[in-house]
Amino acid sequence: QTQAEQKIIKTMKYLTISTILTTILQSPSTTAAFSPTAFGGPDSPIDVTPQNYTDAEGVLLQGFLSLPPPDSSSSSENSNTAPLPAVIILHDASGPDTYEQQRATILAHSYGYVGFVADIFGLLTVKPAADAPWSESGAFVSQFTNNATLFTQRIQAAVDYVRALDEVDETKVGMVGYCMGGTGVVHYLNVYGEAGSDGGDVPLAGVIAVHPSL
Repeated sequence: QTQAEQKIIKTMKYLTISTILTTILQSPSTTAAFSPTAFGGPDSPIDVTPQNYTDAEGVLLQGFLSLPPPDSSSSSENSNTAPLPAVIILHDASGPDTYEQQRATILAHSYGYVGFVADIFGLLTVKPAADAPWSESGAFVSQFTNNATLFTQRIQAAVDYVRALDEVDETKVGMVGYCMGGTGVVHYLNVYGEAGSDGGDVPLAGVIAVHPSL
């Protein structure tokens, strides 16, 4: 990629969260209490906690959860405990690393939403080295991008986990994915539709796929 192409892609990644927040998850309870701030760059802080969960086959996954900070201006008795909107972040080919964890933190600290970085690869899965050639890392990623059943199963595990959180309003859960994660969004909609694997009455509030493979 040229430097110009890299700059465009980087800009798209930073705009992704802005788009999903301003289009599908606005709610009076959150917008009244939180004002959007400028998105962080590569040095943006991270405030997440690892969360272990499993998919339908019992594969151990580890996501990263970011919650809004406590409102220090109100007592615990008077604090707002209403369920919050949530956004599930599907990682790119490098896995659920710093970039996605920063986005989850931005969602929580700048918007008062619940941010959750899903794990598609699996906690115990042996992954290619960070400097591995694409011939190796691409083959690893293709076991998910070329297998819609497996990919959507891992995504559904994250959706189920987030919707079950006490802090989350299950009617206001969105999803965003970039590159490999964007491909996952496309697979999810093609396989399950907005309602998810159970075909229930609570569809996802909205999804965005940036730079996916179609």
